[in-house]
Amino acid sequence: MDDVSEQFKPVKKRFYLILLLTLVCFSSGFILQYFDIEFLNPFYGALIGVLVFNIGIWLYYRCPKCNSIPFASGSEGVEIRPKLCHKCGAKFRSK
Repeated sequence: MDDVSEQFKPVKKRFYLILLLTLVCFSSGFILQYFDIEFLNPFYGALIGVLVFNIGIWLYYRCPKCNSIPFASGSEGVEIRPKLCHKCGAKFRSK
């Protein structure tokens, strides 16, 4: 079980990088508009942010054991800090 938690650590780091890139894309259009640089519509930054998030999650945020995306149990969306995989039961945290 500890082996899966060690394998999930780089996956978690990639997920946080995807979140950071998504935030940068979302805020880029608004920041540029605030400084009167209007070559980019804020909608396009938000659209790119949504695409980065969805494609990044689909490609990189997977359980090392069963290769499924850790969705939140009982609700919609991706779980940010999952304790275990709801499909195979692998523990992602050693504590």
